[in-house]
Amino acid sequence: MDACLGCRSGGNDSTYSRPARPAGRRAKLRQGYVVALNRYESVPYVWGGEGLRGIDCSGLVRRGMIDADLKTGFATANPALIRAGCDLWWHDCSAKALKEEYRHQTQLLLTTSSLNHLNYAALLPGDFAVTDSGVHTLAYIGNQTWLEADPGAWKVIKVKIPSKIAWFSQPMHIMRWRQLATP
Repeated sequence: MDACLGCRSGGNDSTYSRPARPAGRRAKLRQGYVVALNRYESVPYVWGGEGLRGIDCSGLVRRGMIDADLKTGFATANPALIRAGCDLWWHDCSAKALKEEYRHQTQLLLTTSSLNHLNYAALLPGDFAVTDSGVHTLAYIGNQTWLEADPGAWKVIKVKIPSKIAWFSQPMHIMRWRQLATP
């Protein structure tokens, strides 16, 4: 039996033990993820950045999950979450890779012609969108509001739907971190 009770074992180097999360734990991790995302509002846009001094769009989506994994993992003494955060930090990826279910860590929920015309009933805070072209990501923080590291604004901004920003009129893939997925 694993030393970490309630963990599922992965089969290779790219997967690892992850905790089996009851709905309450998953909701707490999701809430921590949204809080972590909001922490980056107004941080300067820096291509390839992944921190408070500068961040890009895929860095925002990834760094929020890294922060939530580590904070929740240490707060609950859950080594599987700490490993998950470290693993995600170690394995950088692009927006396109996130759209393609990178390392089996993200999953496609749905596709839409635009975020302005999306039925928001299927989304939860912490879901994210990747452009069909795979060049940009945006994080959904609830109440029809998105957080994005916008290269045009040169910083992380909150955008309420509907928006005239070009990203919101493009075809999108709506994604969810598997850690936050309902069983």
